[in-house]
Amino acid sequence: MIEVGTGVSIVKVNQASFTGGGGITFNLGSMMTAAQPIVIEVCGLTLSNSAIMYFLGASAVAGNKPACITITGVTSNDGGIGLGAGIFPWYTRLIAKTITYSINSGAASFSNLSQYGASSPTCLLNGGLTLQKSVVRFTAQTIGGTRRNGVYPIRCNEFTCSDYSVWMVDNSQIGASFAIHGYNPVITSNALFLISKVNAVCGRLCISFEGGVTVSDGGSFIVEDSTSTTDGHDLLFIIGPLTVSGSGLFMAASNYFITPRYTSCFSSGASTTGSTSLISFANNNLLGLPWNMSCSGNCRVQCNMLGQAQLSTVAQYQTAKNCASINGDGAAIVTVTRCGKA
Repeated sequence: MIEVGTGVSIVKVNQASFTGGGGITFNLGSMMTAAQPIVIEVCGLTLSNSAIMYFLGASAVAGNKPACITITGVTSNDGGIGLGAGIFPWYTRLIAKTITYSINSGAASFSNLSQYGASSPTCLLNGGLTLQKSVVRFTAQTIGGTRRNGVYPIRCNEFTCSDYSVWMVDNSQIGASFAIHGYNPVITSNALFLISKVNAVCGRLCISFEGGVTVSDGGSFIVEDSTSTTDGHDLLFIIGPLTVSGSGLFMAASNYFITPRYTSCFSSGASTTGSTSLISFANNNLLGLPWNMSCSGNCRVQCNMLGQAQLSTVAQYQTAKNCASINGDGAAIVTVTRCGKA
């Protein structure tokens, strides 16, 4: 494993190849200084048979210059990319595009992030990562391979996105179960967690989180313009409460969700606190049961279609889902509209 740390601020990796337990670690916590920013460019990298490229943070970053990281044209065969173990330097920009991952007989072990639950087959791990005033974008990702079940391609474990940060995956194709999975992500202080224009064909759950999801203080968690299908399981699934407060937003909008079970299932319910917090399902086309959840507080379902039929009343959702109440308690503000009409 190549370690890049103290005394290095500019790195270019071009057409390199790592295999087995090898790889490269960029220790941003050691590289950062108050004098100059970090610049990292990775192009044409190949990661095979558990080889990993790491970007590791620090426990404190105030007063240091940011990192500018560009990753393009990476091929990963049972390898992966790991981000985490601390805070990235403030105002960091990491853009990763045109990356192809294959998960086959082997799997990346992510030994440097093993404390964040990386034992299951994963190719992109955000483990113990905290973003503050930073942007991380994964675009034009293609994830496939011969191993489709028991695979967690993108994982966000012990992940916090805060202080106007953005974490996003967009314009990507995922062909494995548990396409995007995590444990209790926290989106807060005007930060954005965005899944946009993702086409996921999943053997099991497509977008799933354990331990709940917390959105607060102007944070936004958005799934939009995506197409997802599952074979016999729920599609958007949260084990634990979805809690939205302090003008936070949780929104699923303009998606095409296909499953023989629930398109959305929140096993411990969903709730908002305060009149300016919102949970919204808008302009989605659903093939399957709309949902299984209790939703209390400011919850809105607008302009959704079940097949070719508009869902325009609370009763239609209650009948279609055949389970828990849409308006979890009598004080809930639940508004259901069809397109163009209240």
